[in-house]
Amino acid sequence: MKDKVLHFFVCFFATIGMSIATFWLGMVSSIFCGGFFALGLGLGKEYGDCKAVGNKWDWLDIVADCLGILTAVSVVLLGWRD
Repeated sequence: MKDKVLHFFVCFFATIGMSIATFWLGMVSSIFCGGFFALGLGLGKEYGDCKAVGNKWDWLDIVADCLGILTAVSVVLLGWRD
């Protein structure tokens, strides 16, 4: 369970961080940049896990990643100022 919480928060903060870093692109573009960046991190981690001896791909980790991304997108949308 601790692993899923870590997946959630890493993707949450990665999404927010990248969205802030690319805010100059506009709301929609910065959210896409943040979300896809975080999703890439999560997918890359799972790919690495599935190639490691004694480890496997875990779809629940991807679900936790996506929940973190969606929560962060909600926070960015609530905090966006034009």
